[in-house]
Amino acid sequence: MKIIFFSEFSRKIGSGHLIRSQRLYYELKKKHKTQYFLNKDNIFINNFLKKNKGKNIYIFDLKKYKKFKRSEKNFCIYFDNKIYMGKNSININPLFPDNRNYNGPKWHVYPKDFNLKKNFQKITKKRKILVCQGGTDPHNNIPKLIRIVKNKIKELEFELHVLITNKIRTTQKLKKKYLFFEHKNIKKMSSFLKEYDHIITGAGNICLEINYLGIPSTYVSSEKREIKLAKYFEKKGFGNFFEVTEVKKIRKHLYKQLKISKNSKINIMKKKIKYFRHDGLKNIFKIVNKVKYEI
Repeated sequence: MKIIFFSEFSRKIGSGHLIRSQRLYYELKKKHKTQYFLNKDNIFINNFLKKNKGKNIYIFDLKKYKKFKRSEKNFCIYFDNKIYMGKNSININPLFPDNRNYNGPKWHVYPKDFNLKKNFQKITKKRKILVCQGGTDPHNNIPKLIRIVKNKIKELEFELHVLITNKIRTTQKLKKKYLFFEHKNIKKMSSFLKEYDHIITGAGNICLEINYLGIPSTYVSSEKREIKLAKYFEKKGFGNFFEVTEVKKIRKHLYKQLKISKNSKINIMKKKIKYFRHDGLKNIFKIVNKVKYEI
């Protein structure tokens, strides 16, 4: 029996599907026979399923789904999917805001350096804000947020940092006009993120990781799916959501956030950690091991 992955990546789609499926793939391949495919179209997938009718586990991590023609001997796991895909299949939705089975943060595959038992709470001496918008920033929000935040809000001074990837670029003109620090290719994400007092983030995978650490956050996104999740987190008291066009509101909100007391920050951290801190990898492993002996 094999565990076979299908995933996708592009600037428009983002890098979340790729990163999550690869984290899971590299862990599962230590104990199981695995195979990984990236950016294959529906014709390729259907032909592959047709040729491989044996008892396999298929893990799909795609942005959009159509029903695939497959044998019911196989078992399929679909990430970020609401469509019923037939018998011997489940949908796992870490980013969907509800309490259904297999939904929510307990199914997110966190980076290896995220430890359930470790105390990540840290109150920094300097005021430091981080801006991040996922792996590709498809709506080009990072330059807009840099201009909004700048390096001073009223009388409060702070360091402005930006998390980028090889798919995200900031211009020399922007760097010259606004003093900020760029970071990419982070090896230990938990150590990096916990250095910040406040993080402006989208509502994708990295949003769950920021909240896992309990860090106070503001959500800014132009993706419909992310906006829905950000508004859900706002209702639960995990941070406020703003459209990128709400310049004055964002600055006013950040001013308040930078002035909150140490005790208030600790209370925010505790509330977030209680909701977000789960071992998603372990939970998915349990499903795979159970399925392997049932199909």
